Amino acid sequence: MRIFNADKTQELAKNSEFSGGKLVKDKLFVAHHAEVPAVAAKTAAEVAAELVRQGKTVEEYGGVPYEIVQVYPNGGKDAKEVSAVPAAPAKAAWDEYEDILVYTPYTEAELAALAAKNAIADAKAYLNKTDYIVLKIAEATAEGDAEGVAALQEEYAEQLAKRKEARAAVNEMEATVREASA
Repeated sequence: MRIFNADKTQELAKNSEFSGGKLVKDKLFVAHHAEVPAVAAKTAAEVAAELVRQGKTVEEYGGVPYEIVQVYPNGGKDAKEVSAVPAAPAKAAWDEYEDILVYTPYTEAELAALAAKNAIADAKAYLNKTDYIVLKIAEATAEGDAEGVAALQEEYAEQLAKRKEARAAVNEMEATVREASA
């Protein structure tokens, strides 16, 4: 599929860099086709009779009609076999389009939203990776092991602080993304 710039005036090379924007499916006008009237079926004999009415020479060889296209001084002839015309339905006028992709560079707002989404994904990945710490603390709490809870909180203090920052960042960036897409 061909790729064009945003106003569809220039085709872009397929090996161009498209990471700074998006490719959107679109259509490019190719041609307008006029209405085609219906054609009634005609046998070869009917076509031959019509050619004769038009003043053309038609001869029959072996039961097959031939239009004589050229006669030479030596008596030779060029002939074209007269064929039947199949019926064809009428066809309304129509426009032909080609499926294309249009490259549209991201706006500053879209770039900010993409950066926020990537940061959200990174923060959530960190939270998922460190969920085991929270589960250990929850299990010690459920067992009533206050000393174990304190020890785990001390051992994982750095990760717990980063988790708190990650949750706050996710909440803030999700609000930014919601505002950008509103």
